[in-house]
Amino acid sequence: MRRFFVPVSDIHENQAHIRGSDAHHLVHVLRKNVGEVFEATDGQNRKLLLHIDEIRQDEVICHILREERASERSITLRLFQALPKNPAWEDILTRACELGVMEIFPLLTERTIYPREMYRTIKPRWLKLVEETTKKTGRLSLMHVEPVIGWKDIPSFLGPRSLRIMPWENEEDVMLFHVLDRAEDYAVVDLLVGPEGGFSLREVEEAKSWGFQTVSLGKRILTTSTAVVSTVANIYYALERRENTHPQKF
Repeated sequence: MRRFFVPVSDIHENQAHIRGSDAHHLVHVLRKNVGEVFEATDGQNRKLLLHIDEIRQDEVICHILREERASERSITLRLFQALPKNPAWEDILTRACELGVMEIFPLLTERTIYPREMYRTIKPRWLKLVEETTKKTGRLSLMHVEPVIGWKDIPSFLGPRSLRIMPWENEEDVMLFHVLDRAEDYAVVDLLVGPEGGFSLREVEEAKSWGFQTVSLGKRILTTSTAVVSTVANIYYALERRENTHPQKF
């Protein structure tokens, strides 16, 4: 079910305001009328059931019938993604959001093609893509898109106790499932994925010094967007399967 996104700034006490394109979609595409209900989220893990009270030209005014706080996943996955060429980057944004990544850091590496300045003016489009994907997939929280960072900035953004994984095409001994099988119970996973040309050897060695484990994703060399989808899906599957098999005792 499509879930509408209502920014916290548009929620006042028990009243929610749906504006712009969302209001148009609600009234003219879904044909919702006064008295009907629909689901929405504020992007902060809060699910809302809204009742339509009034329809204006460019706004739908609702009141909150029910709200529920829920965490989508017990595992927080943060993606440090080297910037590829478009449209690969926008595809990665969409897929990462669909799969449940909580935070994405656009990253400049030695083999990144475009300079940082090129990306500064298009971040609003990235945020719009994330917002639209959140609505379509029914996520309760928005994926945070951080400002573009440089390679040397990575350590300052790493979690104090996180599982750090780095897919690398030249890793021959350690598969992704090896790391996940012997991993302890981590609440945060930091995933570092390279650009089309891969990481330089210097970057690999430096990442290892920061606590990243290089892993192989198999015999084939994957595109960067496919590597993201494959790795994120497998991480969530493995860690959540373990969590369901060995639930914590309180």
